[in-house]
Amino acid sequence: MDQRLSALASENASNFEFRDIQAFSASAAVILSIGEGNLSRIYQTSDGGVNWKNTFVNDNAAAFYDCMAFEKRMGRQGHGVAMSDPVDGKFRLLETWDGGAHWSVVSNSSMPAALPGSLALQRVARALRLRRAGGMSLQAEWILDVSSTPTRRMA
Repeated sequence: MDQRLSALASENASNFEFRDIQAFSASAAVILSIGEGNLSRIYQTSDGGVNWKNTFVNDNAAAFYDCMAFEKRMGRQGHGVAMSDPVDGKFRLLETWDGGAHWSVVSNSSMPAALPGSLALQRVARALRLRRAGGMSLQAEWILDVSSTPTRRMA
């Protein structure tokens, strides 16, 4: 583990699996730790990794956050989403409007149910890609583009 990440040692960082990082500059970045329950966490640095602030801890034992993506359009660099595997039959999304300093769970009440079958998630550029495979063949693919997928901003 990088020495700078040892700043997380007080939270037993050796238990975390850091899967996704978004660097905004040489000093500002956000990292995602994956895992079930409270192993899914998001940390933010504003000093090049010397210090890390925990900005999200998953409190849903069934959620497992896999990836995150941020917009890169002018004026919207702070908008991002993180995606979990389905919980109670629907995907779970987090959203930030301030570059990862604060996260909120997006309501999934109007979201369609997740299809049964094996699922794989990955981050591709600024989008999140979801694939559903049945057996050995790809049956469906969805891409949630951070800049064009509507979410409802909660005040």
